[in-house]
Amino acid sequence: LQYLLNVHLSVILCQAQMNEVTSMIFYFSSTGNDKYAAARIAESTKDTMYSVSGCMHDGHFSYTLKEGENFGLIIPTYFGGFPNIIIDFLEKLDIQWSDGN
Repeated sequence: LQYLLNVHLSVILCQAQMNEVTSMIFYFSSTGNDKYAAARIAESTKDTMYSVSGCMHDGHFSYTLKEGENFGLIIPTYFGGFPNIIIDFLEKLDIQWSDGN
């Protein structure tokens, strides 16, 4: 599993660095694995990461993406589906796109 994670992360990091794309990375991690993956990506690509649990706790659901910026979501799957906290978060999430001005 660790090998597959490293290979997958390497591909993501190479693509992000080649394209010089910035991202806003949201993660939910109950065991720490997804937080680790989010931190590795954010560190290598200079992206910003946000904890879904922290956003839910603080009631922070509005975000603005800059022109060309991506939105990433790193989450586990539970029995083939998303954790309830992710469904709740996505229902409340309000993303705006700036025009670059």
